Amino acid sequence: MERDSAEFEIQLEQTRSEILKKLGEGYGEDVSRRIQIHLNNFDLRLYPEDSPFNNLRKMLSSSKETSIREVQEGSPYQHSERFLNMTIGEFFEDIDWSMRAEGVDAYELDRLCEEYTPESKRIIAEKVFPVYVRLRALGYNAADLTT
Repeated sequence: MERDSAEFEIQLEQTRSEILKKLGEGYGEDVSRRIQIHLNNFDLRLYPEDSPFNNLRKMLSSSKETSIREVQEGSPYQHSERFLNMTIGEFFEDIDWSMRAEGVDAYELDRLCEEYTPESKRIIAEKVFPVYVRLRALGYNAADLTT
């Protein structure tokens, strides 16, 4: 499925609805807070390489041609075939495409992370959730993006 097709846009909306339904069902807790919890460490994949924060992009910048399958050998997580069949560089290309498509600026996230308040964490989750959904619609699963 092409990333910019009408078919993908339909898949994107279905994925968003499914995730929100799952996060909102049967719990009295605020859905916004549940999104923050669900996203776990997802944002660590989004910060710019020159960020002062511990982030995966910086840690993996010298391994862009490495196969993810090779890196994840023996992982206890059930990763998607899409994720396992990519290189680290290809994975970050999908992240960058998703961030551009959703209008998310990595340097703005960096600034918000520096504040590290409950409000800034909520704003970060609101900004990155659409990126997460877009990546899920591409075929990634939660383990690929949050562990």
